[in-house]
Amino acid sequence: MEDNFRILLVEDDLVDARNFERVLGKINVQYSFEHLTSIEDGVNALGKNSYDIIFLDYHLPRGSSIDILRYLNQIESKTPVIIITSYANPKVAVELIQNGATDYIPKSLLTVDGLSQAIRGAVRVKELQEKKYKTEQQLRKVEGRLGTIISNTPIILFVIDSNGIIQLGIGKYWDSFSPKSYSLIGVGFKEAFREYPVLIGSFQNALNGDLQEVKVEINEVVFEVTFTPRVNSGGALQEILGLALDVTDHVKGKQSLEKAKQIAENASQMKQEFIANMSHEIRTPMNAIIGFANLLSETQLDQLQSEFVDSIKISGENLLALVNDILDFSKIEAGKLDIEKEDFDLKKVVKSVFDILEVKAIERKNSLTYTINENVPEWVVGDSARLYQVLMNLIGNAVKFTKAGFVQLEVGINREKLTSVDLFFNVSDSGVGIPASKINDIFDSFVQVEGGINRKSGGTGLGLAIVKRLVGLMGGEVSVRSVEGEGTVFEVVLPFEVSLNRGSESKSIAHQEFKTLEGKRMLLAEDNEMNQKLVIMYLKKFNVQIDLAEDGAQAIKAAMVNDYDLILMDVQMPEVDGLEATREIRKLSNKKGRVPIVAMTAHAFKEEVENCFAAGMNAHISKPIDKEAFLVLISSLVHSESIEDIQYNKTVSVNRESSLVDLTYLRDICDGNVGFINEMIRIFKTDSPELISKMKDAYQSKNYDVLSKIAHKFRSSVVMMGMKGVTKLTEKVEYYDYKNQNLDQVESWLEEIEDKSMQAINYIEKNF
Repeated sequence: MEDNFRILLVEDDLVDARNFERVLGKINVQYSFEHLTSIEDGVNALGKNSYDIIFLDYHLPRGSSIDILRYLNQIESKTPVIIITSYANPKVAVELIQNGATDYIPKSLLTVDGLSQAIRGAVRVKELQEKKYKTEQQLRKVEGRLGTIISNTPIILFVIDSNGIIQLGIGKYWDSFSPKSYSLIGVGFKEAFREYPVLIGSFQNALNGDLQEVKVEINEVVFEVTFTPRVNSGGALQEILGLALDVTDHVKGKQSLEKAKQIAENASQMKQEFIANMSHEIRTPMNAIIGFANLLSETQLDQLQSEFVDSIKISGENLLALVNDILDFSKIEAGKLDIEKEDFDLKKVVKSVFDILEVKAIERKNSLTYTINENVPEWVVGDSARLYQVLMNLIGNAVKFTKAGFVQLEVGINREKLTSVDLFFNVSDSGVGIPASKINDIFDSFVQVEGGINRKSGGTGLGLAIVKRLVGLMGGEVSVRSVEGEGTVFEVVLPFEVSLNRGSESKSIAHQEFKTLEGKRMLLAEDNEMNQKLVIMYLKKFNVQIDLAEDGAQAIKAAMVNDYDLILMDVQMPEVDGLEATREIRKLSNKKGRVPIVAMTAHAFKEEVENCFAAGMNAHISKPIDKEAFLVLISSLVHSESIEDIQYNKTVSVNRESSLVDLTYLRDICDGNVGFINEMIRIFKTDSPELISKMKDAYQSKNYDVLSKIAHKFRSSVVMMGMKGVTKLTEKVEYYDYKNQNLDQVESWLEEIEDKSMQAINYIEKNF
């Protein structure tokens, strides 16, 4: 116990005072003691001295201890006061405590133990009061600072109660926000802002529980206003928190930018139309000139005439190439050249380029060859037309600037990933090379190599600029190295997804049939992070707003506050499971209680499905989720006119022939999104050791219900990773009859699960 207490006793009975001092002396504490016998003496002493503990007799001459308590309240004393009395009266005790007494004890309990306990309690109360006082002081300082900051900030804060009355309004520009000349505190919001129907409409929606954002102009100032409803645990509105920000400069600046953008777009459009019209006008006569030149070359001509015709053909072809290059370059600059993603045969594209250029290569006495390395995938996903254009430009240039030499292409893998590859295309020749002074400029627009050869061969100066920009649009890089007089090597590196369809013309079901999901709001109640990301990945293309809840309790609260088009509910979750959460949601009124709810479970056992429907769910789908079935299901639910009549049961079994890890399922569902696969692998590597440890702890502590729930959660992850063996073991642990079966078997399963899971993680780290 703390030492050096200064103790005051106000007691008119000397016998009781001596007994008090005698007991006090037996307590293991150092103290100084002062005894007074009247209220007057006590008040005088308290006005001059400070004490650590005050003991007051309830009955004193010419008054009672309540008089001293009231005096202590007046001087705001923090000293603990203990009342002692000869008899116990509960009503008196309550009155004393209400007037500031710390404790109330009968004199019969003033033993060594009783007094020690009273002193310890008083000391504790004093410590708490001091902490409370310091905290209140700090809070007042913070409130003062916060008030000063808010009063000088451009942000306006206001509070409206559930009856629509403005209770608070602060901020530097609060007066500017107010449309009235008088104070708005205590005034109804609708009355104060009735001249602004857009603002009133948003406020009314906020009263109904919806977060609202709106722009409104008041007193020639544009404000961005946010209404945030605050509800209690029962879902009832308590108040609305308002925030208004002066965005006048931003809005005016945005309007100016939009105007400037429109002018630029109009100019660009005019430029595009001019170039398109001119290219059409030039191409028409040029096609005729080249066509008639070809016909003329087939007639009987002397040598001079034949040279004239060849010159016409070459000039015409060069001019046509110039027009095509200008048109392509103009499209790229205007951002109107789109990169497609489709399955195509890589070798077929390469071969078509070489078939076209073979005649020119023979004319210039060049050998023209290509090599596609064996590990390069036959089918890839990308823009075959733009790849053709890049290769045609680079290989065509190589043929043009090489005579009696070689031009060759090598295609190989630069980097291999899970579902994609970075391919390199090396175009090398033994031609004239590029001067060192020009090597850094050749990809710029309208730049040509000096020296006359380029002039003789023709060229627009746009070919390599187009190549660089096309490669950039496809997410790749292009580089060059050259020695003048010896030759040049261009290297293009481009990313491609590996085709799983091998050129199938089938389109994604998501793009064909599910545009109606756009703009819908859904709640995903799921505690497994991998399952969360899977569902989000399925829906991200459709502009669906997804709210997350990691247990049933969070799901209930979210459903109370928000209007959802659909709820995806995991059945087994911590604290409150999906069945209980559904029952509570069905108790809600109107739309909130009739929202379609889809059960997501690890199995489709008949009994489990029936339990879902009995709880009020509308549909059931099993994990791992089949993408097409999932999208068909939720699309039908969010647009059904009679939700109660829908009962949909889709079971998908995953049977992957792999003894360790098989990522085929992840690849099948990810639509080529490698980042998604890497994220799922990261989550599995991070979460698995912790979940396995929790299963073993639950088994050791004989908490088999917890063990079953953790096994359920872990099984969702291993199914997704294609771990067939571990999936079966985890399923046994989840559904085992712990009351009537041999528990030693469970321990061996857990050991095997841990061993195989660690092997899987090691395999993933080495191979992915």
